[in-house]
Amino acid sequence: MYKVTFYPINIEQFVEEGSTILNAARQAGIILDAPCGGNGNCKKCKVTICAGGRKKDVLACKTFVLEDLSVYLPEVAEHHILSEGKNFPFFWNPILKMEESKTGNGALFSFQGRQVQLKLKSDDWYMVAFDIGTTTIVGYLMDGSTGKQIAADSMLNPQTVYGADVMERCRYAAVHGATELQTKTFEGLNQLLHHMRGKIGINKEQILAVSIAGNVCMNHFLAGISIESLLKVPYHPGFYRWFWRKGKETMFHMNSDGYVLFLPNIGGFVGADTSSAMLNANLDETENLSCLIDIGTNGEIVIGNKTTTIACSTAAGPALEGANIVCGMRGASGAIDHVWMERGQIAVATIDKAKPAGICGSGLIDAVAVMLSYGFIDKTGRICEKKELKQFEAKQNQNRLCEINGEKAFILVFPSMTEREQGIYITQQDIRELQLAKAAILAGILSLLKKKNWEKKDIKNVFLAGAFGSFMSIESAFLIGLIPKEWRGKTVVLGNAAGEGAKEVLCDEQAILRCEKLARQTEVLELASDSEFQKMFLSCMDFAG
Repeated sequence: MYKVTFYPINIEQFVEEGSTILNAARQAGIILDAPCGGNGNCKKCKVTICAGGRKKDVLACKTFVLEDLSVYLPEVAEHHILSEGKNFPFFWNPILKMEESKTGNGALFSFQGRQVQLKLKSDDWYMVAFDIGTTTIVGYLMDGSTGKQIAADSMLNPQTVYGADVMERCRYAAVHGATELQTKTFEGLNQLLHHMRGKIGINKEQILAVSIAGNVCMNHFLAGISIESLLKVPYHPGFYRWFWRKGKETMFHMNSDGYVLFLPNIGGFVGADTSSAMLNANLDETENLSCLIDIGTNGEIVIGNKTTTIACSTAAGPALEGANIVCGMRGASGAIDHVWMERGQIAVATIDKAKPAGICGSGLIDAVAVMLSYGFIDKTGRICEKKELKQFEAKQNQNRLCEINGEKAFILVFPSMTEREQGIYITQQDIRELQLAKAAILAGILSLLKKKNWEKKDIKNVFLAGAFGSFMSIESAFLIGLIPKEWRGKTVVLGNAAGEGAKEVLCDEQAILRCEKLARQTEVLELASDSEFQKMFLSCMDFAG
């Protein structure tokens, strides 16, 4: 056994000879950015090691522990994770109600129409809603008597060290078992619970109800249900309908007699986060055709109304989270999140107005939209030669076109303005990664429309859900063809719709029934087996003209 010491947090972890630094970090509960799951492809898990009196930069996933090591972790910027959503009014009729104040060590409650006695030493009790995504987790603490939100907190999903994509995590679980990923996720959830409880000084016994709106994989991991069916065609989830468990049947730090609600999956890789977002968008109450789009590593798309809905999950890939992009990063302090042309020069904005450190997904979409608008790239995504530039603004910025490490690139921020030795830039391959992501989403939309013989003009409302949809420029999305241009003027940003839906099922006992009805009426189009999807995908690769 060798000792690995992580600085500057001074955490020690003993591991077997031959373990990687990344595995040592996982065992120590340290989250290293490893979007590729430790395959050495993304090169995002760089750390500095000191061995034999020498320091050097290495990849944590490819460096083996063969002696005692000192590992210096990179400075981690605070991540900006969306917790706000669009609050639609709902009737206060909570799924768990206090019928009689405490007597002795208990109180009488009603849960789904039946009376239950719960251990409680105070009249004050609380509920928590969680939105558990592939990349982030958001929690909301609410007063059980009024439904008022008391606190909210968020974090990166601790599972990110096993890969940016859910399939990478499923494959890891298939080989090593799912317990490790389940435990890591509960550790994160309990950390959020601890932080939120600490803000108002309550104990865990006062948490009586928890709702979970997770994607299909997160739901399976947390419920302890095998993910085997998600790894092979036809990719059916292990459960569809909503269900509840007692707190003591889970790893939650809450009242052991309390209730944990798992919201319904829809099918395939369309999970409870989507059914929860559909609830928040009130798709069951409108006759107009609407399109709900949650853009992320796995983009979920729903089209329908109160009588019929169809959905799909499209593998947009991690590019929109900043992964697989040379200068990419998540939405943290210093990330370029917006790019535009101002007075003939490229202008950028960063999160927290900090010194540019990299570019996140919304910045990438803006950058490519600017490059397309001013002729730095053509509609196929090819970076043009300087002699091909025609617009005045493009010629003014032709010094940004260059080659870096043998690949065509476009410089956004020159080295003098950032700590990066070669500046912050977009490569030809970065553009291809974005094209793959945008083609997957647009082809998913078009496939759903074609399946139901609907036209783009038939859609009356478009809802953008999730963090990415909230932070990106909608106009840039139209310019590159991520969203059909026919939907200009119809698009509304919902924010964290899944989180809002998870709150609603706690605050209105009819909401869980509405959520279940929406999930059950929704047809799932499996794109992997849809012959038309591949044709549409290829046709959607070009950027809008």
